[in-house]
Amino acid sequence: MKLAIFSDIHGNYQALKAIFKKIGNDYDEVIFLGDAIGIGPDSYECVKLLQEKKVRFISGNHDLYYIRGPQIDEDLKGLQLEHHNWVTKTLKGISIEDNLRYDHNYGGVSFSFFHFFINNEEYPFEHLDIFNDNRYVNVFKKEKAKYVFYGHNHDEEFREIDGTKYYGVGSSGCTKNGKTYFYSVIIKDKNVSVKKVSVKYDRRSFVNRMKSINYPDKKAIENIFFGL
Repeated sequence: MKLAIFSDIHGNYQALKAIFKKIGNDYDEVIFLGDAIGIGPDSYECVKLLQEKKVRFISGNHDLYYIRGPQIDEDLKGLQLEHHNWVTKTLKGISIEDNLRYDHNYGGVSFSFFHFFINNEEYPFEHLDIFNDNRYVNVFKKEKAKYVFYGHNHDEEFREIDGTKYYGVGSSGCTKNGKTYFYSVIIKDKNVSVKKVSVKYDRRSFVNRMKSINYPDKKAIENIFFGL
């Protein structure tokens, strides 16, 4: 079994196209860990392409702002809320799945996939400040699968706790150069191989697209998320 996994494309249509070109027909299943929309300029185009490719689409927090409403996150306010409202208009009423996780057994090995670790509150994800101290350990240990893949934190990370391997795959859309990536997972006879596959994308077209439009919080977004 061969899986392709990535997350947080965030409206970077050029990076998404490059990922699918690289994936081609070589993978049995493609799993997207959420946040197709927001931050970058082309949320609608990214959602459409993900749906056309029939990936397993897991909802991220930005997707849920659109699906359930921005009121689920009390921290979404000011320019960030204005930005979300702009994104909503660009999505033209397109439907996005409300799907928080996917658990599956591949060849006798258990896997869990989600945007980030889930709690039972209205905003369904743990906050990233769990990494500020050792709270993340107890949160991680609630998962029973042997392999756990998540996004949300745009930086990649790997941890192993009590025999479970946790892969934070980072953001494939919020890049500051002409490269994006996905994670390739091969399962054979209960042996699991995980590697990062780097992909070049049309950075110039992406930058031109960013420069061609205006939207709330654009200057901060350009600098913080895309290095412009």
